[in-house]
Amino acid sequence: MKEFMKTHQVYLTPLTPIHIGCGEDFEPTNYVIDDGVLYHFEPSKLDLTDDDKKDLFQKIDSLKEIRIFFKDKIDLIKENYIYRTDASSIYKEWKEKISDDNNKLVIQRGSHLVLLNKPYIPGSSFKGALLTAFLDYCNGNENAHLKSKKEEKELREKYTTKRIDNDNTVNLFSGIKFGDFIPGNDKEIISKIYYELLLKKKPSKKLKNSIEKSSGHSSRLECMEGKKYRAYKSEVSVIPHFSNKDIFHYLKLAKKYYLDIFKEEMEDMDNKGWVNKSEYLEILKLLENDNIYLIRLGKTGANSKVYRGKDVAKIKNAKSKKGEKDIFNRATTYHMVAEKEDAQNNLFSLGWAILEVDPKEDNDDLIKVVDPSLIIRRTIADQEQQEQAKQQKLASLSGNFKIIAEKIEQWEKIEKLPQNSSPIVPEYRSLLELAFNQNWSNEEKQELLDIYENKESILWTNVDNFSLSGKSGKTPAAKKFKQALNILTDSLCN
Repeated sequence: MKEFMKTHQVYLTPLTPIHIGCGEDFEPTNYVIDDGVLYHFEPSKLDLTDDDKKDLFQKIDSLKEIRIFFKDKIDLIKENYIYRTDASSIYKEWKEKISDDNNKLVIQRGSHLVLLNKPYIPGSSFKGALLTAFLDYCNGNENAHLKSKKEEKELREKYTTKRIDNDNTVNLFSGIKFGDFIPGNDKEIISKIYYELLLKKKPSKKLKNSIEKSSGHSSRLECMEGKKYRAYKSEVSVIPHFSNKDIFHYLKLAKKYYLDIFKEEMEDMDNKGWVNKSEYLEILKLLENDNIYLIRLGKTGANSKVYRGKDVAKIKNAKSKKGEKDIFNRATTYHMVAEKEDAQNNLFSLGWAILEVDPKEDNDDLIKVVDPSLIIRRTIADQEQQEQAKQQKLASLSGNFKIIAEKIEQWEKIEKLPQNSSPIVPEYRSLLELAFNQNWSNEEKQELLDIYENKESILWTNVDNFSLSGKSGKTPAAKKFKQALNILTDSLCN
């Protein structure tokens, strides 16, 4: 029987910063920055004293005075903030301009979950990115000239609508349910404030560089930070009755569409010295894996939002000298962000991300590209967890079982030495004698004897060439060892 719905777990790893707008800003009267971290707060929710409220009311007509007032309340705000993000890139500017009435220090806020106050990627953004790639693929051989939004809508309906009988049609994408991408780590800061830059592909001859500030009221963006391994997770459900293609079909189309754009842009940016070429090549190598998909989301510039072909793509540029907007089939500028307002290199192209569907285990190749230190951190965390479990087990033991466990823990820290010089051998023999003389229980004796009988135990692995036969077994120490071993074994049998 064909299953009604197939649900997939989809993990998203941002490669570069992602900005998806929400129509809101961080205003200078609802945030402060301390030690590079922005704390967003609701002024009415602060536990201000009556004197503080009176003082604030008197400053109501001065933006500068309000800023300074809240700056002096940083400790209180840090105890009552509702959201925080990395603002290390604008920290210096904020401190310098906080007393400047002419600088509003507004920051375009990214998409966020209102109740949880976490950054997230709406499922609609993911769907839109897939739809663009799908329509580009469907339209690839026709090069229809799109003169209006009406024609663009007709193109979308043409390729996404399926007739199921004479009177009814169904949208193919309505059979794919896109969930929101939610961050998995509650404590880690995974967003950051950047300066937004528009970079001309062909710089003006009058300018020494090609960097031009973006238009609009703000040149600062809150972005989901890049290089965060599997930072977001979503569910995508496919209903076969509506769509005769699985999710992998659309992801493969998206990978091809966005990979072409990625290569084109990165090669050009590398030639200009804007990006790290080695990182770009590592990503290309990673994308050779058929189970890894490339996508681009959010504010990215026009190149990733149009259908290709000389008569298809239509991008309006700024007004020309004649007062009219020129129309091109490719974008003439790049949307990028940087940690410095006047940056000439170490720039980030917006919106690139890796998708994985139903992964069964960690992807070490992806980790090495986005966060190599994560492997080390996880190894340390695993070791700490194992040590904690060992200590908990040790604490739960009683009597002679605890004596054995404590000795093994001591022996694990001793360097590997030859049999005649290792302290493990005589100490183990002493334990054998102690077990017999103090009449340990059979279970305790067996636990001790298992150390000798198990060839993978500490006695065999941490004593170099341990043996009780041949020449090694004829020494006085070896004879005493065998005697203690035999006595305890016989007592166990009796």
